[in-house]
Amino acid sequence: MMFLLIDWGNTRLKYLLVRELVGFCAHHASQKLEIVESVSALLRQLELSGKKDDITQVLIASVRSEVDNLQLVTAMERMGLVPYIAKTSKNACGVECAYQEPERLGIDRWLAIIAAYRTARFDPGEEAGHPVGIIDVGSAITLDIVNQHGMHLGGHILPGKALLTESLLNTANVKTKDSDARLIFFELGRSTSDCVNLGVEQMILGYLIQCITESSQKYQVNRWFISGGGADYWLDMLQNNKRLSRDIGILSEPTLVFQGLAKLYIFHHPITDKVTMPFFT
Repeated sequence: MMFLLIDWGNTRLKYLLVRELVGFCAHHASQKLEIVESVSALLRQLELSGKKDDITQVLIASVRSEVDNLQLVTAMERMGLVPYIAKTSKNACGVECAYQEPERLGIDRWLAIIAAYRTARFDPGEEAGHPVGIIDVGSAITLDIVNQHGMHLGGHILPGKALLTESLLNTANVKTKDSDARLIFFELGRSTSDCVNLGVEQMILGYLIQCITESSQKYQVNRWFISGGGADYWLDMLQNNKRLSRDIGILSEPTLVFQGLAKLYIFHHPITDKVTMPFFT
């Protein structure tokens, strides 16, 4: 048995092949994500891997259009698979969505919220839950908070670095070459492109530090998960910043959405195995 887990975001399609779904959930296994640009590229890679015929179930989380989703579902059905399509709901896996209209919360955020809360709640040797924060750094930056009782309190959405940078560099009055400037310490740019890049990074860093600090004080959130394409870069920036309390723990979890996808599937398709019990009690 093999599960194909798919996370189709705004810019990329990411996938994992998992042989043992419960084990993947229970141990929060960190596996290398495969990234492709299209459904046809996904099919080619599955064919080349030699594992295409081993897939028995496909789980999908997608924020794409109906047209794109139909293309993906049709491709899976041609492989003889009936896809499980993850949907945001008011309650799942012991977590309650803050949105009055849950379907308006992106499924990637919902799955990350579920995974982070379940992971924080069931640390070895601990029975009580913990407030937890989730940051996803991609084409957009999202932030969400869940309290110790599994109540999603809400979050933020803001443009990611590329969107912020392009909004300045692509204007009619600003014509510059690309910049490789990166924020290591506080520094000033000496070209328009460097000024934009360093300014945008300073703005994102300031936002993250402010939100993490305020969340610690207001909601007692001292545990954070960070995921997305920019996770490792911003994790390093935050861990080395003296403005953040050393009591605040931040962990990079590149498979966070996939963990949530697997847990939500098991929630809707219970497996008779004591290993699954901590996910839902």
